[in-house]
Amino acid sequence: MLQRIAGFLVLWAAALAASAQTSATVSDVTTARGTIRIAHYRAANPLANLYVMSGGFGQLGLQASGSGTHENFTFSPLIRIRQALLDAGYSLVMIDVPSDMVGAGIPFAHRVTAAHSAELLEVIRFVQARDNVLRGCWGSAPAGHRPPTWRSRRRARNPSASSSCRPTPASRRTCSG
Repeated sequence: MLQRIAGFLVLWAAALAASAQTSATVSDVTTARGTIRIAHYRAANPLANLYVMSGGFGQLGLQASGSGTHENFTFSPLIRIRQALLDAGYSLVMIDVPSDMVGAGIPFAHRVTAAHSAELLEVIRFVQARDNVLRGCWGSAPAGHRPPTWRSRRRARNPSASSSCRPTPASRRTCSG
């Protein structure tokens, strides 16, 4: 029994040490139309940066402490598992709305423009200047809009085998390979 307690204490101390090595930084990234506030939850030795954009009106209400005041922040699945991601070596970059859209939120029509893509590229460049690691993007669709199809390439178990996915009439995907 004493060995189990000692083992638990060692694991608990290791978990505390791992979480203590992470940091949260809030920055206002300069863009052509103003700024975009980001919260960068950085792992001690990041393997990748995960860029998270919220659906709906897009507001997170990021504060200087790294917390958010809007429900998009509170109910974000990645914020809820943030510590597990950080412990696994993945940094999280939460992206708020542009500074000139803080009151009303970001309209869907702006999300599909080249100007918004340029803003997001500025955010990526800003973060990558510190940690030039792999990057992945996570976005959710605003209410009433279908999210874009995310495609990724994966190595097949058999390198000569191919994999293909196609949409079905029921808006589900069927994959082979």
